[in-house]
Amino acid sequence: MTADAVVLNETLPKAAKEAARITVHFTTKDSRQVEDWTESFVDHDPPVHKGDTIRVVYDPDDPSNFQDARWGNDYTGPVVFGAGAIGLAGYSLWELRPSRTARHRSKRRPSHPTLTRLRD
Repeated sequence: MTADAVVLNETLPKAAKEAARITVHFTTKDSRQVEDWTESFVDHDPPVHKGDTIRVVYDPDDPSNFQDARWGNDYTGPVVFGAGAIGLAGYSLWELRPSRTARHRSKRRPSHPTLTRLRD
């Protein structure tokens, strides 16, 4: 579900390990009032400041579980891993196809005629 939220406060990180966060207030579709903070927001394009209105996405069963609607899910790792796995599987199937393995077996080097005569 989505709702418009008013930014009540913006907290900047005090240490390198901390993330910036905002406190917002919004009303759910079933009229519940929510005031909570989140680190999952976009602080650029345009920047978020106290008093701004942003759209949030929230869980209807637990509205305190929300994030800025512009904040995307991070699927980069699974997409890269999945694409690599699919690529490797495709390459393996291509290399191991029966016609290719038969051609490889038939391209074995025949014995050199001179070496054959020397061995006899």
